[in-house]
Amino acid sequence: MARLHDLATELHAEILEWATLSSLVNLAQTSYAFRALILGQPRFLIEGYRQDPFPWPIGTSLSNPPSNLFSLCVQSIRLSDRLSLSHVGTALQPMKTVPIPIAAANLSNPYDIFVFDDILVFSPATNQNTFAIIDRSRRGEGSMVEIQVPDEIDSFYCQMQDDNQRLRTATAFHTDWGHYLFIDEFMVYGQTFGSRMARCALDLPLTVVEIFLDKSSAFVCGDTEFLIYDFSNETGIRVQLEDINVILRISLHPDRENLLIDYRSNGDRETARIFIFPIPRSMPKLFETHKHHPTWQLHRKTLPGENDFVVQETSPSSRENPVIFDRYSQTSFRSRTPLNSDMLQIFQICDNSAIDCLLIWTDIWKCTRGYFTNAAPTNVEIVGDCGLRQWGHLSDVLIGVNRQSLDKVYVLITERNGTLRWVCLDVGHLKSKFDEGYHIWGFDRSKGRLFLRTKGELHALYY
Repeated sequence: MARLHDLATELHAEILEWATLSSLVNLAQTSYAFRALILGQPRFLIEGYRQDPFPWPIGTSLSNPPSNLFSLCVQSIRLSDRLSLSHVGTALQPMKTVPIPIAAANLSNPYDIFVFDDILVFSPATNQNTFAIIDRSRRGEGSMVEIQVPDEIDSFYCQMQDDNQRLRTATAFHTDWGHYLFIDEFMVYGQTFGSRMARCALDLPLTVVEIFLDKSSAFVCGDTEFLIYDFSNETGIRVQLEDINVILRISLHPDRENLLIDYRSNGDRETARIFIFPIPRSMPKLFETHKHHPTWQLHRKTLPGENDFVVQETSPSSRENPVIFDRYSQTSFRSRTPLNSDMLQIFQICDNSAIDCLLIWTDIWKCTRGYFTNAAPTNVEIVGDCGLRQWGHLSDVLIGVNRQSLDKVYVLITERNGTLRWVCLDVGHLKSKFDEGYHIWGFDRSKGRLFLRTKGELHALYY
């Protein structure tokens, strides 16, 4: 009888081409033949990584993979296995706790914190008009840089570039003279860590509620209008939504060609709706010759329009009906990188505890409800304003706490197939630091890290 290792090398290679990252790791640890192929040809691990990405060390990328790629893959899969063993009744104990001394303006939430492996970015820093970039792999001076803008920051966002060496930030602020947007690019690798490489400055015609970036585009959201700005060619448009009360949030559709607009037409208690706005393939120039201020072309849009596509569910019971949210608050969680951004989550939260989840997939016609594989913990309050922006395709996670028992933190994790599961994390060993309260800054699933802020420092708890 033929055995697996008797197969031709070409057949071994074809098997690996279809294997998941978890299967590649397991095969490399159980078969000498597969191990030789996997370690000898990084393309198999790279393809597995594309389907199940995790943060690589700063300075490495798909064109320059890390030398210890297999070890990193093993760590990622083992972490996923560890988290899968936890449930609400069994708390995971932290394997280690790393204090991160930081200088921050206050303890208040929400906090914009972004995590890219050893790089942490948060705003505000020591003052309301600053943000900070920290490299945890560095020691002593030079491990943190603080960037200042002219006035208090209204909204902040950042995104790591494809080379995993340059960080792009978007900072919206206002002064007595108006509203402004700075788009900066910083080097976060090597001897020039923290140096600014480029800056784009723009006058804004609206009060900024939120901003986000995608490659060379900036999306700026106001109360009832939004801007799309392509800073690579200085083009853009301004869209005013008529007959609505407020835009709750704009998000990038997983197909990266459309925007999802969450909005309400009337008061806070009215149901919220979603419609899709196609991102124009070409936009008018913002700057005329010899002029320093942009001229925004205004597009007025009345909702709902006759030809608007409204997100619909695929379940038979609601296939003919548009998705209408009957909850009082909602949060759209965006994918943070172009890599494998195949799903967008929209959570609906009522009374800080009741949760529903809408999953929007790359196929513009596909939309499903999230399925919870275990019951929610009792007496848990959702920390709706914790701010960690997670790396990877799973976006953010929801976090809950029981105010009567602060030694447990509950994290709602979304799997790749859209199922949702509660995980319990023990933080009791930090109880002595809770006397003056603490704030959860978020959970980084890619590294199994819970970021928890006490008065003096930020703590990274590794599970």
